[in-house]
Amino acid sequence: KLQLLSIDFDISVHSLRTLSRQCPLLKEFRTIYIPRIYSEEMAIQCSHALSCIHSISTLYVQSNENATLYSNAIPQLTELRRLTAASPIDHILLPYIAQYCLKLESIEIWEESSTNKTPAQLLQLAQNCRHLHSITIYNEMLITDEIIIELIRHCPMLQRLSLGYRAENTAVTDASLLALSEHCPNLR
Repeated sequence: KLQLLSIDFDISVHSLRTLSRQCPLLKEFRTIYIPRIYSEEMAIQCSHALSCIHSISTLYVQSNENATLYSNAIPQLTELRRLTAASPIDHILLPYIAQYCLKLESIEIWEESSTNKTPAQLLQLAQNCRHLHSITIYNEMLITDEIIIELIRHCPMLQRLSLGYRAENTAVTDASLLALSEHCPNLR
């Protein structure tokens, strides 16, 4: 009868498989960790539990060696709504998220995220995730008119845009504000 599970630790594949088999009524699984899955077959066996994850952080994904382990889980995160991108390998994970997590509503990008290596991946995420309505960016390399205007063009449902940067490094001008007024009628 379990419908909600909230944990604050990394969960094993065995536990995910058990949750998927034994808890068919599970609706929401709260965890901050992207589970490490060792194969696509294991990911499929854990798909029910993985699909119940609504919010995830990449903060604890720190090395390229682990990228495959995490990327195996991402196609099963079909109900993901909120993403905190805070890893040095986000540039590897974001294309998978953009491809499979199409219900994403909110994204927060921290300074530690490697998304500044290729902002195109962030734009791909905005383009594919049509429900995206909240974007928060603390990575100063991504706070430019060019990137912000492109993000805005792909996010017609945008209600909230928050940009955290130091005033002396401001790279956003009135052009971004005009684009917001033109492309984001739902902005609050």
